[in-house]
Amino acid sequence: MEILFQYFWLRAQPYIKKQPDQQSGYIRMIRGFFVGMSIPWVVMGIGMTTGAVSNIAAYFYPRAGNPFVMAWWV
Repeated sequence: MEILFQYFWLRAQPYIKKQPDQQSGYIRMIRGFFVGMSIPWVVMGIGMTTGAVSNIAAYFYPRAGNPFVMAWWV
């Protein structure tokens, strides 16, 4: 995770050097990306741990109507 954060941080450096006052915005954007991309995996983990979803393949069948599967797709 740290390596991925460093990758995004290094990619943002040229833009930060052009407009240093927007550094806090880039930090918020990178953190928001990681939080937003973690939510589907947390939903999947909770569904698997509680037993509401039988296996990973169930996430590829949203028509079954399982609430965890629907939340994962949303």
